[in-house]
Amino acid sequence: MKENLVCLGLGKSEEYDHVTQLATSERRKLDSEVLETAEQIAIRESKSAQEQRVKAQVKNMQAAFYCSDCRKQYKSVTEMENHLSSYDHHHTKRLKELQQQQKRRPGSEEAQNVKHEKAQVKERLLLQRRIAAQTQAARADTAKTEGSVVAVKSDSGKSAGTTKGGFEFSGGVKIGTKKKAALAGRNVPSAFLNPFSQ
Repeated sequence: MKENLVCLGLGKSEEYDHVTQLATSERRKLDSEVLETAEQIAIRESKSAQEQRVKAQVKNMQAAFYCSDCRKQYKSVTEMENHLSSYDHHHTKRLKELQQQQKRRPGSEEAQNVKHEKAQVKERLLLQRRIAAQTQAARADTAKTEGSVVAVKSDSGKSAGTTKGGFEFSGGVKIGTKKKAALAGRNVPSAFLNPFSQ
């Protein structure tokens, strides 16, 4: 196994040591620590102002290479020409034209939205009418039952001396017959009747 020994020429290691000592003897100053003279400040500011002017000029010149339909910026004439003849550009342009035509059409989305809202309003009104009819029917039913309860209480007051337990059971009623009899006198929409009776 051979060892890779670095062989330096005469005095080369001393030269490297001298250079590294100079480089590391003092820390490099930060930009905030550098003290500038008035001339250096003026030169630096003039350079930055000139760079800003050049950037603004380049931006103005490149404004001619901007495609507003595709929202893309190009840097040269050939890039712009290639883009203007590309399928992507024409496709985007046609798509925008179609969208604008649809907005101008009378049967557009806005008209459909208005129609849909009108239909929803009609449905809400119909539902409110049904609910109002149902509550009115329920009030009439409770008024009838309150009248019968008052009559039953007055009858029970008379017969309270004769009953022993307090409740009197006089047989049962078939389920469904009482409901039909109660609904017979009222005008109730078919939507609220028993769906299983049909």
